[in-house]
Parts: sequence; C-alpha cells; structure tokens
Amino acid sequence: MQTVLENIQAIFAFQNATIHKIVCNKRKKSASFYMITDKTYTKEDVNEVEKILQTAIPATFTLSIHIQKSIADAELIKNAILAFITKQTLLSIFIQKEDISIIMDANNVICQLHSTESEYSYLQNNHTFLEELQEYLRSQFCNNIQIEYILDLQKENVMPKLQEVEDDSLEEQKIRTFAIEDFVAIDKKDIVQQATYIADCTFIAENLTICGEIIDIKLSISKAEKEYLRLTINDKSGIMQTCYFFKKRTKEEIDKLQIGDFITCTGKNEIFNNTLSFTTQYINKGRYPQNFVPTVKKGRNVSANYKIVYPEKIVDYNQINIFEKEFLPKEFVENSFVVFDIETTGLVNDPLTGKMDTVTEIGAVKIIDAEITEKFSVLIDPKRKLDPKIIALTGITDEMLIGQPTIDKVVGDFYKFCYGAVLVAHNIPFDFKFMKYYCEQENYILENKRIDTVTFAQEMLSLANYKLNTVANHFNITFNHHRAFDDALTTAKIFIELVKLKKGLPMY
Repeated sequence: MQTVLENIQAIFAFQNATIHKIVCNKRKKSASFYMITDKTYTKEDVNEVEKILQTAIPATFTLSIHIQKSIADAELIKNAILAFITKQTLLSIFIQKEDISIIMDANNVICQLHSTESEYSYLQNNHTFLEELQEYLRSQFCNNIQIEYILDLQKENVMPKLQEVEDDSLEEQKIRTFAIEDFVAIDKKDIVQQATYIADCTFIAENLTICGEIIDIKLSISKAEKEYLRLTINDKSGIMQTCYFFKKRTKEEIDKLQIGDFITCTGKNEIFNNTLSFTTQYINKGRYPQNFVPTVKKGRNVSANYKIVYPEKIVDYNQINIFEKEFLPKEFVENSFVVFDIETTGLVNDPLTGKMDTVTEIGAVKIIDAEITEKFSVLIDPKRKLDPKIIALTGITDEMLIGQPTIDKVVGDFYKFCYGAVLVAHNIPFDFKFMKYYCEQENYILENKRIDTVTFAQEMLSLANYKLNTVANHFNITFNHHRAFDDALTTAKIFIELVKLKKGLPMY
C-alpha cells in the first residue's frame, strides 16, 4: 500500500495526500478509499488515482473513492492534539492548549508539547503515545507532521483555581444538535437532517433523530418471531442502543449495514420497563461532520453556599507534618483532591443496562496542601425499599433513610465540594458513573480528573488482591468497612501512602 500511495503522491494535486481509511466488503465485493488532500484537483487527476488504486484491489471488486480537502492551520492542529490527549488520562490534566506551540511552513508542521521535568521524562519514555499521536495527526492532515517535547522549567503543574459564582441558577438548557452530512435516503426522505447529541437524549420524544457510527449490530428474533436488528450507535458524545424492525421495501438495503457504517436513526424515545428506551422507525445513511468535536454542554454554575450538606473540618494529628511535605511531589501538595465513596441500592449504574439503582449514602474527604481538611457525609432517601442483602452488607436500614434528603437535593452540594479538585476513589469507575449520572439529571456537569486507588495500588504493591480492606491492612489502617465516610477516609489515607511510596502521582 505504501507503493500505491507513493504513486498517487506523484500526481501534483495529490502530492501531500493521505489515505486515512479503507473499507472492504467481501460480500459486496467492494473497496472504498477515504483520502485527504490539500490541493485543488481535476476529474482527470481523480481518474489517475482510480487507475492506481484499482491495481491494489482484486479485479472483481468495485472501487469507490471519497476525497476530503483539508488544509491544516495551527488552531486546527492544536484542537486535534487536545482531542487525542483527552484519551490519555495523565496527560489531559497537565497538557492544556497553551502548552502546545505549532511551527509551520508550506508542507511541514512541528508540534511542540511543553512539559515539566516529570512530564518530560514520562513523554520521552512513552514511545507508543508519540507514534499514535503522530499517526493520528497524519491521518487528519496532509502536512508532514513531527512531534517535539520541550522541557519547560517555568511551567507549573497546578490545576487552575476555579472561580465561584454567586449562585447555581440554571439557564435555559439547549439540546445540542449537529447537521447530518452525506445524507442518503433509505427508509424515509423527508427526515429533518439535524441530529440530537446522544448524550442529550434523556427525554421522551416521538420523533427523535440520532446519527453516528455503528459499533455493534446483531440480528434478533422477537417473541412474535419477527426479525429485527439490535444496533449500538456512537456519535462521539455518547453511545445508544436501539432496535429496528425490518420493512419489506427496505430489508435488502438494511441487510447490507455493518459495523463501521454511518447511519441516522429516527424514532421514539419512551419509557419501557421503567427504562428510557429508543426504538428506531426509519434508518437512513448519514454521518456527523468531518473532524467533529462535540461542543461542551453548559451546566449549572457552582453555588456560593451549601444548601443541604455542610462540610465539617477534620483535625487529624497523625497526618503528614510540615517537615515531610517538602519531600512530597509538588503536584500533590499544590492541588486539591476529593476522595469519595458511595453506598447504593444495587449495582446498575448505567440506564442502558437496566433500571438505575440509586445512592443511599455519600462520604467524602478533601485533601488540601497534602492534608485531609474537610469531610462531607450524608444519608440519602432512595424512595425505594432496600434489598436485605444490601442492609446486611452496609448496616443501613430503610428506617435510617426515611426523612433524609433525596439525591436530587444533594448533588448540588456534592458538586460544590468537588469543584476544582481531582476525584479519587477505590474502583472509581463504579462510583463516578453513579455520581455523574445523578449530577447530570440536575444539570451539574461532573468532569473532574480522576484517580483510581485500585490501579494505583496494583502499580505500587504486590498483594493477594486489591480490595479496600486488603490494601488498608497492608498499611495497618483499621476502619468500619461498607459505610461511605469510613471507606472514603480510609481510601484517602491509602492514597497518601501510595503517593509517598511513588514520590509522585499515578497516571490519570
């Protein structure tokens, strides 16, 4: 394929061209090439490209070429780098837009990533990141792109201090949408060619359209013995599952759909078995815009005052003393961390997988200047009966929760307590998913950086298992397990011990 690309680049209009995707369909005997070029081209140029590509595929295959014209500028490249870095949890907290500088000439681009000494060492040793970022940028732009790491001793690894505002009053929330590109009618022509972000599809609707890439597709049979498709769609803002029942007039075309295809789905978003469920009535072809980066949803502002849960000061004379602090990593001492734990009615923390469980207790502590300074603790009325197994595990009873605030009344105070801090928890994906969901129900957008003490302990210790009580025993920490505040405080102490062992923060 390298020789094929070199032959294409011998054509002047395609001398900087890249092939960023190839889709082959053995069943249809077709090959589609998706190319990017930065120069104006003629029909004759395309014919020459077609002849070259035809030599790269079997003679029985049909060929299609999709050409996108793309000229890089510094702003576009910076945005592309940031979009890629958001997937690298450690780098995303330290490398911001202002840490990227771009040097360009006609065909060459040098991207400089400015970093502190510790970040510089990490970047230099992480060859996979360099190669993947470079490959990603070259797939997006035609220029010859190189990445350089710049050691910047003036750069500080301090999270920005976020300013509080006077209240958390909610402005009118707009549902985010994007224009559908490359629309081709299969099922229905007169579809409004504007798709709603999947992340925003949390409301009941009779006529909802989503658009994205098929990441899973399965043929199923209903109880009435009717064939239907189960599809999973990704539009970069979120993932949604949907089902579609075949129609005779479109079955042949719909049968051709496969993973990687881009489609639009229009249908009903309604409550089914106590869960919001999307059923597709019409499928057409279409995609989100090229180089699509979802806009950030605006949520409520952080309140200036707590309303339900008032944090309390913690004084622990066994904590790190002032002389030990100078040996701790700067990014630990100068940032704030909220270590939290929750108790719940069950394990379902994603509405796509069933009826959401809810939270019965939140416990959290704040670490500022390397010391545990505040606690946040509250019981929550789930408005449902607890499973006897949950009662036996946590010791929390139905009677204890009657009259306590509900989760919608508490999340604003939790959001305020966490504002501007890195979140830490033991098995954080589980707890964070609950809190993110219930915060978003009240339009608080919880997007803090996160550290998982499970993976941190796995990195630093060799234990039989990495359950909270096992790791706590290793550090001789005793506590009342399965109550949120006690678990949070214990996790905080474990986190500090792990930081002292590593003399640094984990990758996050």
